[in-house]
Amino acid sequence: MGLLLAGAPRTMVGQTPSSGGALFELDLGGARGGDIPANLRLLRGLLTVESRYGTPMLKASAASEFLIALPRVLPQAFTLEFELVPKACCNPQDLSFEGTAAINQGSASAHVLWDSDGYLGIIGGGVTYEAPMPGELRKTLPGRLTRVVVNFEGPTIKLYTNGRRMYTLDRQFARGRVLRVFLGGQDGGRQAVYLAGLRVLDGSGVVAQNQSALNPGRDGPVRVAPVGQDPPRSIAAPASRSFPLGGFVAEGLQYRVPPQRFAVPGFTGVGLNYSIPGRSISVAAFDATGTRPTVAPPTRAVGGLPGAATPRSIASRTIPLAGFTAKATPLSVSERTITVPGFAAQGVSTSRPARTVLLTGWTATSPE
Repeated sequence: MGLLLAGAPRTMVGQTPSSGGALFELDLGGARGGDIPANLRLLRGLLTVESRYGTPMLKASAASEFLIALPRVLPQAFTLEFELVPKACCNPQDLSFEGTAAINQGSASAHVLWDSDGYLGIIGGGVTYEAPMPGELRKTLPGRLTRVVVNFEGPTIKLYTNGRRMYTLDRQFARGRVLRVFLGGQDGGRQAVYLAGLRVLDGSGVVAQNQSALNPGRDGPVRVAPVGQDPPRSIAAPASRSFPLGGFVAEGLQYRVPPQRFAVPGFTGVGLNYSIPGRSISVAAFDATGTRPTVAPPTRAVGGLPGAATPRSIASRTIPLAGFTAKATPLSVSERTITVPGFAAQGVSTSRPARTVLLTGWTATSPE
């Protein structure tokens, strides 16, 4: 539940009830032991329930994200009401939300960001929007109970801070049965973010409240704008501007970064990673110069051969070898008849008495 005034009905601080019903209302009254309510699904970070200004609040001691399941699809006209105590300073944003279960930021899903001492932004759902928080609010919002109201009607989004309209823009917000909320706490001390109240209301005719209602008895009586009418004081959305951050590498939400050009030394083409036209490369000792064509084989002279060409089948030739005796594979020698004096017959050997035969001109040899 939100921070209540004595004798006031169960609504958020200084709030006139809307004509539509509540699709969701944060109720921290039944929290036990600092645990978050069962109808909040913690996606990441550190969330506890603690008392601040005498009221139970959801405390984010680190960058935290939770998911709310809605009873039905968000209508074309609805309102989000947040009561929070922003952290003392610095990144990341104190509050952001999107109508998807996980970060999307596509053309049909606006991610709305709010930072008390930084900027207001929308990523996705159309052209990216970013503008600095007005200077007088940047000095007074950190550490103080603040009311943020966002009205949705078709594609039109109106965001108010303590009753002061920050912008009116046309962006596509995803309408499903979930709402994802981010709280940008950094520690458990002055850099914690506290969420005192959150309502999702059917209809866009919800009153945008000024700062007086958030500090009753201190800043005078409560002044509210008529239902359906914007507060008389409004500002035009400042033009976005760039802030150079020296020594930092870009890190954070998913922006679409435009491509940049890189010059590649030694190449004729400079640009994005397109196909680079071929170039000619001279290769020494080759006849052809160009981009890897089929290179003709070179001609080489071989000493002692009549032809100079690439290796082919060379005809056999006879080479005389001086100082060598011919040697070859043993051939089969045809039989011949030898006349042996002293024998009367030739034919099959028969048993004869041994005798000595003298062979003139022969030298006796024997096997080894």
